[in-house]
Amino acid sequence: MLPFEDVLRSCVAGLEVRTMCGGRIPASTWNDGSGLAFAAIARVPPVVIMLVGISGSGKTTLVTKLTHGRPDLTVVSYDACQHLLDGTDPARAGRAPDITDRAVALAHARLRERCAAGLSTVVDGTHRQERRRRSLVAAALGVPVLALVLRVSPAVAIARQRSRARWIPDDHVLIHHAQISAALPRLHTEGYAAVLVTEETGRP
Repeated sequence: MLPFEDVLRSCVAGLEVRTMCGGRIPASTWNDGSGLAFAAIARVPPVVIMLVGISGSGKTTLVTKLTHGRPDLTVVSYDACQHLLDGTDPARAGRAPDITDRAVALAHARLRERCAAGLSTVVDGTHRQERRRRSLVAAALGVPVLALVLRVSPAVAIARQRSRARWIPDDHVLIHHAQISAALPRLHTEGYAAVLVTEETGRP
């Protein structure tokens, strides 16, 4: 099994890596310590990796890379919890479901169980709302939470969604992007062990 450092380095290959510092987001590279510090914490289980990003930012692709060949690492998805509650089939869904507080509570209950058992977890969601992010930190029961932010332009995200069976309206993508952008300067105050922000500047 590859060390988390190598996995994360592979996952963010081709992306510009940025790091949080005093509420600002200075440009940086993986080797300047921002990515390596993040990975160093991730190497010591248990750990919670909270993905942050709009629909179409690459979260699903990243989850696949992070969990490939790692039976020790499980994904808790808000979408999956919502599907469990409302009975829709994820494979047949059209528009992506609105995530209710009940679905978030179910996801965080699962996270709490894993943290209590000393198991590492990736939590997949937009995490655009501060109250839900703080609820996740509380559910982690003191296990280090690493915030991994995937930044991509709304235009790229919207273009990617057009090829998907499940989608959310363009205006929602724009709103979610604005919410996450507004949250970035204060993420470091929300109790995470580390925050890594990547930015994809390429095309869909």
